[in-house]
Amino acid sequence: MKKVADGLRESGNYGTAHIYRSSMSAILAFNESGNLPFRKVTPEFLKSFEAYLRGRNCSWNTVSTYMRTLRAVYNRAVDRRIAPYVPHHFRYVYTGTRADKKDMERLMKDIPKQLHSGNRELQRARGFFILMFLLRGMPFVDLAYLKKHDIDGNVLTYRRRKTGRMLTVTLLPEAVKLIKQ
Repeated sequence: MKKVADGLRESGNYGTAHIYRSSMSAILAFNESGNLPFRKVTPEFLKSFEAYLRGRNCSWNTVSTYMRTLRAVYNRAVDRRIAPYVPHHFRYVYTGTRADKKDMERLMKDIPKQLHSGNRELQRARGFFILMFLLRGMPFVDLAYLKKHDIDGNVLTYRRRKTGRMLTVTLLPEAVKLIKQ
């Protein structure tokens, strides 16, 4: 995991490298050892790690981020024949994403009052921020390249600029309202 994080940092992917380092720190704190062989990363280990994170009041999205990061490192190790392949290894731990109203309310209360003023540019920036959040954390570059034909009813389908991967997002009513604006 450290090698992957270092490689990401060297290639300029500082944000992703930070996620890998944060994930690694959490795993090491849970494991209480600087060495974690892949044979010890069992479904039971993963479930215990998930419970540990939730016990430390980590959100489900944080749990998912750490699990997906660990899974990515595991998959790289499998590809390099460093770790044995175990089908559905991460099946019983949470690896999804959630955008719930509690998260939104918490974020909105922290936005300075000046953003609620009559300044049109600030209102527009606030609208984009909320929309990106409602679109499952869509990066601004992806939002900037959206086209009207990417929306069919309440479903948005678009290709990530960074990875080229196709994504589909079901639009919440709040997102539809912002898109129309």
